[in-house]
Amino acid sequence: MSSLPGRFALAGSAVVVGTSLLGFFGLGPQPSLPSLWVIDGGGTFAGQAQTITDSVMLRRVPYSHMHGLTSELPDVDGVALSSAFEASQGDLCGLRRLLLKLQDPNANVSLELWGGSIAVGRGCEEPVDSISLQSSKIAGVGNRWQRGQSCNYGLMLARRLARTFPARISCDNFAERGMNTLGQYQAMAAEMAHRPRGGPDLLILDHAENDAFSPLRTVPPAVENSIRALRCFAPETQIVLASMMPFHRHSPVIATASSSTPPRQHGQDVEEYYARISSYYRVPLLDVYRVDRHFRVWMPPHRHHPNWATHALVADMLAHLMNENLEALARPPPAVGAAPACEAPAARDGLNCTDPLAPLFQGLPPELFCLQPRDAYLADGSQRRWSARGQDASTNAPKVVLPQDGSWRFFEDVAGKPGWIAERISAEWLIFPVAAGASRLLLQFLRSYEGVGRVEVRLSDAPQNNSYILDGLWQSRSSQTFTLCLHASRPYDPNSSSTVLGFGMSSGSVGSLLVRLVAGSKFKITSVISC
Repeated sequence: MSSLPGRFALAGSAVVVGTSLLGFFGLGPQPSLPSLWVIDGGGTFAGQAQTITDSVMLRRVPYSHMHGLTSELPDVDGVALSSAFEASQGDLCGLRRLLLKLQDPNANVSLELWGGSIAVGRGCEEPVDSISLQSSKIAGVGNRWQRGQSCNYGLMLARRLARTFPARISCDNFAERGMNTLGQYQAMAAEMAHRPRGGPDLLILDHAENDAFSPLRTVPPAVENSIRALRCFAPETQIVLASMMPFHRHSPVIATASSSTPPRQHGQDVEEYYARISSYYRVPLLDVYRVDRHFRVWMPPHRHHPNWATHALVADMLAHLMNENLEALARPPPAVGAAPACEAPAARDGLNCTDPLAPLFQGLPPELFCLQPRDAYLADGSQRRWSARGQDASTNAPKVVLPQDGSWRFFEDVAGKPGWIAERISAEWLIFPVAAGASRLLLQFLRSYEGVGRVEVRLSDAPQNNSYILDGLWQSRSSQTFTLCLHASRPYDPNSSSTVLGFGMSSGSVGSLLVRLVAGSKFKITSVISC
């Protein structure tokens, strides 16, 4: 799977500013803040910076160096940064394992982001800095680091870790613009279930802003199932659930039963669902809007995506959580590599998991979630196939068949957002071959409020007249990935509005998926998963 905006890996090399410069940075003496500050960009400042020479257990994650020097990055203190995790700090065993690994020069520490355009760094116009250019050369990603593409809070945090600790730091960004939790669940589950090296050390789920524009009933079970999948396939990973929703006024309004009660918005409900789920599963909740409500440190209100200053503040919030735990680990200093043994949250047998916690939500059909995929046609153009026992069988798997008339193509209609796209009506079919024995398909496609049409879908082994028309238009003022289940043996109902569409097949095997554009000028498929 490709990474957007990219992957980098760096060996640690620390440059630190001492406490004498705190006043210059506009932070003043703050007893709750560590005394180590890094110059972002890697050089020295006024000849006063010095390399750390003391025990690595005394090192701390650097904060943003521009506090007090620009109106875009207001002064904050430890109280403000800590408030981001007030709703749920959760179980931090995985984080402490990560912090101890940072001290080991032979260790690899990995960070991952999954989310939408905010996690991608959309609208973050930080120029390319020397660290990104250096990491670009090390990771071999060529010229992909361009203005704005090296700017998101995950990369900012990873760069600071790389400059401060001896471990080798890597950062993978799997975020995609317009992606909500349900839309990205399948790609993440398939990636984790079949990943030989296990999960990353830190994984951040940042879909809240797009979830606020999704059908509300889909959000809680999608978020919960994502966490349950990670508990199964990445039990040692520190999960962080991020809620970055500064603009409740943009999300759909929900009328209330009482005229005396003001109407609610999806964003408010999503925020409450996130808090409930994170508390139940003891997952830290990074609630950026909580800091804004209490301390007014968010970006200018006219922006639809955070600017570089907000990303820097979010990196500060994560850095502060790490530093609070480094303080605890340093009393007394443990041996390097003496990572705590975290209790596995779920019992795993092959691809089957048993979670001791019962699900909180049952709002979506279980057919929309698949932990044992057979095929995965993903939006980055990759194709994977697994046997019924979970073994990789991609080598000889058949490829997607594009129509000879060119009515469907695989390309990026928007930079960084590829897919299978139809731009004219045709009688010819786009064909996705499916592994024998698969009984259902998860079809993901773009839904928007303008510029998209309708397609006909059918299964090759189903009766010829059993097909459905799928509409890419919806009323939500957003463009997002939408997920449907095509089920071989469920009863066929051409008038169904369910998210699970049956084809009435006695064999229970789907065959191949066939799709053609029947109305409008465009339709975009982002992934097909068989199960």
